[in-house]
Amino acid sequence: TKLNPVCVRKLSYGLKFGKYFTAREQINLEANFVRMSLDMLRYFCYEWEL
Repeated sequence: TKLNPVCVRKLSYGLKFGKYFTAREQINLEANFVRMSLDMLRYFCYEWEL
């Protein structure tokens, strides 16, 4: 399956700038960036799969 590139770009922006995370989550974001990115892609972009 393929993820919608617009969704992925928006999610990547949110991860980079911490738009979608609480303060506590932001603390853990850097250390877990790769794993969280994959998890969040699956969670937020699942409905956009082509």
